[in-house]
Amino acid sequence: MTKGKSLPTVTFAKPIERGEQKIESIQLREFSTGEIRGLNMVDLVQLQTDALITLVPRISLPPLTKNEVEALPPSEMFKIATEIANFLVPGTPGESNSGSPPA
Repeated sequence: MTKGKSLPTVTFAKPIERGEQKIESIQLREFSTGEIRGLNMVDLVQLQTDALITLVPRISLPPLTKNEVEALPPSEMFKIATEIANFLVPGTPGESNSGSPPA
């Protein structure tokens, strides 16, 4: 879980309609190793669409369904993928991830 960190938010150009509800944005929470069970780490690092379609419903708030994720335009999926990529890079959001310790 996040400890005092704000969750990344992805705002959709066109809201997802779920019955009477309109989802205009989602937050993505950092995931644990158990939550990527069954997914190939290389596929996640390469931001493979199938891996993302499986992962996003597990980490989105509110949770999107697999069908809702599959129906997203590529531009919206890319915004989500960018945020997921940030979780996979060592370091803290907002810090340099160059691999060198700070001076």
